[in-house]
Amino acid sequence: MSRVENIDAAQDRRWDEFSRAHQFGLICHSPGWRNFLEGCFRHIRGYCLVRVAQSSGEFRAGLPVYLVDSPVIGRRLASVPFASLCDPLVSSTGDFNALVGAALEIMRKHRAQFLEIRALKSAPMLKDERLGISIYYKTHSLRLEDSPGDLMKSFDRTCVRQRISRAERSGLDLVKVKDEKGLRRFQNLNFITRKRLGLPPQPYRILKSFWENFFPSGMADFLMAEKDGRAMAGLMVFKYKDRVSAEILVSDTDYQHFSPNHLLFWEAMNEARTEGYSVFDFGRTAPGNSSLMTFNSRWGTEVSETPHYYYPPEISSRVTQREKSPADMLITRICRNAPVPILMRLGEFIYGHLG
Repeated sequence: MSRVENIDAAQDRRWDEFSRAHQFGLICHSPGWRNFLEGCFRHIRGYCLVRVAQSSGEFRAGLPVYLVDSPVIGRRLASVPFASLCDPLVSSTGDFNALVGAALEIMRKHRAQFLEIRALKSAPMLKDERLGISIYYKTHSLRLEDSPGDLMKSFDRTCVRQRISRAERSGLDLVKVKDEKGLRRFQNLNFITRKRLGLPPQPYRILKSFWENFFPSGMADFLMAEKDGRAMAGLMVFKYKDRVSAEILVSDTDYQHFSPNHLLFWEAMNEARTEGYSVFDFGRTAPGNSSLMTFNSRWGTEVSETPHYYYPPEISSRVTQREKSPADMLITRICRNAPVPILMRLGEFIYGHLG
């Protein structure tokens, strides 16, 4: 016998112990992720649903969900906002069914428009006739058990190995961000990157919140490639359990002939392997982003699907058929051409509604 409870994951130590021990536990399940979301976004509020054994009081399964309440986009329930990789912490279909039932109660209570649950490895257990499924995003991962030499051999010779060699010959310096001054430099590159891609820039407070919640405990690193003191590229990685995941890549294309991005990934992999991590994740990628899909595949990675589950089920078909709307195209044009002050305000506004 068991019951489902809503606990405070940021305060209940049992949750951190449970999520770390669970086979599907990821950094988005850690208390720091809830601190990041609720501290950084006024429109997001978290619930942590756990299935508790009646006799022992032990946690059997868990599902963090967050109410994302936007007056512009609408109200929805998501597990888990801004996480590139996520999984319900379940060991059976029965666990999942019980947690989905509790999540739907929260959804109805707050009159949310839909529920979204992201998955990765747990997908075989996520069977619930109440939900629809969308299989759209992909993730690339690389095992790190091989020696650096053998790992290098798995990379594309021209597009990866030669670029790493070029970067090493160029005398680039690799440094870790250790203070807020360095974090500001990383954000400057982030702003350049987002503007070039036609995307609204994340407000600085998001990067700072990642820093404050994960860097002190060794769960995040910000790496920079520099030459003669000039920042060329940066990579933010998360470290949790056996995995290191590349989360934010930033660069100035004026220096792409030095191949700083390739050197950052290679050094991040080497460090992860040295520190005992066994998997390097490249994050979540939309198939329509052909350049990123190609970049990730050239590292000899394994590609996996990341299913998303929805209630009501008809939402899934809308999500799968993803085409750029006129509004999306307008935002892209604005982001590429707007003056800096307008672009910064646009980023603040848009991220005040996302999740």
